[in-house]
Amino acid sequence: MNILDWPSELPLFDVVDLWLSGSTSSSGVGLDGREQILWRENRVWRGALSLPALRGSQPMRLRALAAQLRGRFGRFRIPICNRFTPRLQTTEADFLAKIGISATDIANGYSPWSDGTLFTDGTGWALPTSAEPVIAFAAPSGARIIHMENYIGRHIEVGAYFSINDFLYRVVENVDGAVSFDPPLREAVIAGSTVNVSAPMFVCRLVSDDGMRVPEHHVRITPSVGIEVVEAFDR
Repeated sequence: MNILDWPSELPLFDVVDLWLSGSTSSSGVGLDGREQILWRENRVWRGALSLPALRGSQPMRLRALAAQLRGRFGRFRIPICNRFTPRLQTTEADFLAKIGISATDIANGYSPWSDGTLFTDGTGWALPTSAEPVIAFAAPSGARIIHMENYIGRHIEVGAYFSINDFLYRVVENVDGAVSFDPPLREAVIAGSTVNVSAPMFVCRLVSDDGMRVPEHHVRITPSVGIEVVEAFDR
């Protein structure tokens, strides 16, 4: 079954509670009161999502999506809000202004040296761009560090999300584009692959077959709808 995209007619989620769910094991507490806990990398993304109140034909559209999913069988792609990290939201000029580039430099298309001087051709340093990061070096499945090129990649904030081929990751450290993250890479990536920071995407499926129920209200507004999802690996 194809991966279904979140319908454009529906609002985005107003609450996105995502966590990495795994399991540890233990043989129990010993005679000395100590406990040895064993851990292995078996974490998957789980999420509790909440939609704002639905209006007009939106409840019908969500019911249609639920029917297309056929319970837990289907997969769907949702956008993840990535706040508080450099990303393209509207225009290139707006992006440059948000990262601290002056209106004069934006109008000129370059920045001068700190003392105001320019190069011999009358221009200055090139301005950053809002281009999405690209992978500098290939990395195998299971890797926990990738090297991102471009301004956004070098400045992505700790705790921010990014996605590669709709697999979702969260930054735990960034040293000038050497980005550590969780969970580890779900699949190998090649140099030049695009990293989606401005609008990360996440492919998931419902936690239960009845996980997308939309109540029928004979009024103009349907109350908020909650949806529980789990990461889908098949592509």
